[in-house]
Amino acid sequence: MRKIHLIKYVLLFSLIVSAKGLAQYGSIGSVDAGSMGLAKTYTAVTKGIYSIGLNPANLILEDTLKFQIVTVLPLPTLSAIGGSNVLSMDDVNYFFGGINGESRYLNENDKQRLNSIFDNGGFLFTSASAQILSIGFIPDKKIGAFGFSITDFSGGKIGVPSALVNLVLNGNPVNKAFDLSETQAHFWWIRNYSISFARKFDDLNIGIFKNLAAGISFKLVHGYAYGSTEKVDVDFFTSSAHELSSNTDFSAVTSFSDNFGIEYAFDTLSHNSHFELFPAPAGTGFGMDLGLSFKLLDKTLISVAITDIGSITWRRNTARFTNKESLFLDDLTDRGKIDSLVDKFKADSEPAGEFSTGLATAFRFGVALFLSEFDDDNFPGHLLLAADYNQGFNNLPGNSTSPRYSFGVEWGIVDFLPYVRTGVEYSEVGGFNWAFGIGFVTSLLEIYIATNSVQTTLFPQSYSNLSMSLSSRWKFY
Repeated sequence: MRKIHLIKYVLLFSLIVSAKGLAQYGSIGSVDAGSMGLAKTYTAVTKGIYSIGLNPANLILEDTLKFQIVTVLPLPTLSAIGGSNVLSMDDVNYFFGGINGESRYLNENDKQRLNSIFDNGGFLFTSASAQILSIGFIPDKKIGAFGFSITDFSGGKIGVPSALVNLVLNGNPVNKAFDLSETQAHFWWIRNYSISFARKFDDLNIGIFKNLAAGISFKLVHGYAYGSTEKVDVDFFTSSAHELSSNTDFSAVTSFSDNFGIEYAFDTLSHNSHFELFPAPAGTGFGMDLGLSFKLLDKTLISVAITDIGSITWRRNTARFTNKESLFLDDLTDRGKIDSLVDKFKADSEPAGEFSTGLATAFRFGVALFLSEFDDDNFPGHLLLAADYNQGFNNLPGNSTSPRYSFGVEWGIVDFLPYVRTGVEYSEVGGFNWAFGIGFVTSLLEIYIATNSVQTTLFPQSYSNLSMSLSSRWKFY
């Protein structure tokens, strides 16, 4: 029997996000472990192949390396972030964790508390990334640096208005209107095949501005899954005479790779699901990154980049779900009328044809101060201070039009001890985050492990974001 279960596919996609750790995408998404330890303060800090997707100009900054590669060994480069901007970890455990494996029944105080948490609405979000393969090559400093990368990104965001929480907890009491227009949901899974080039222009030194570097990346983008609400205009009102009126204007679109085996209600053929490392794309597109970096007074690096300029066109297994109804029910005790009302709330599905979406275009600005270079002879090891400003041009998964601010510190005391990285960031979607990471750096191999959610471990009563990131890189001179 063929039928569409949207919840099933959303849950399936969530599992992919969680299990397939998926370099940075958008202004708030996940990132490699080295940058994660700096609270995603990366625009002026990342170098070599770590800069692909962030600032292609920095690909040339490690010009002593002839060849560098990221593979699944010894550690795969995986990163995942998830959380909420309103719920704390204690809240999640209390309201959704149950008691000894059994569901918790909420009393009136519990309902009031949960309502107050979502008083101004809230977001639930997840973002993940994985570098399948990245290669960097510098044949000669005068020629420039070349890079190639295959990177997966997935993410999702759900906007939950306070009215929806109130409606779920308390039903629809008389003389109270509910407006659900702020409800939103977005998810996708895409893959970038990137070719990058960067070059230094040492002859362009002008006064205090030195070591200008510029870079560009071209991307072939494959999309494997996409879903988004287009319009949610829904309201309810129950009068004192127990008459229910509602206006609904809803639409959403989806597109899935053939590998998902998804079947819509309008399909005439059956499909089987099968997963592989290189699935058939549901959509294709092209993107571009642009970046600049230069030194100010030799000790400060300033970088600016615009990433993911482009779009993707979705063609395979597309569908649009719509519901547009104005409803009135004069007897809430009539079961037949209630059943008829419920049927009218079901969305109709139809082929959507081709449709296009943007990429998670973002502006990035960063400053890195190499503090230890001011006194090389007496300073123990090296100390780096960095600050970033990132802002998206849209609200696609991993991106936000609200700015994200971050500050990071790296200290390597001596070569045989791990590098220590830490930092803090703030954004409207992700809230406040405290990051910490360590790096094991040798002449041949780098390994980084980091988290961007130290605050959740220390203060679970106030925070809920969780993150983990691993990365490694081979280097050849």
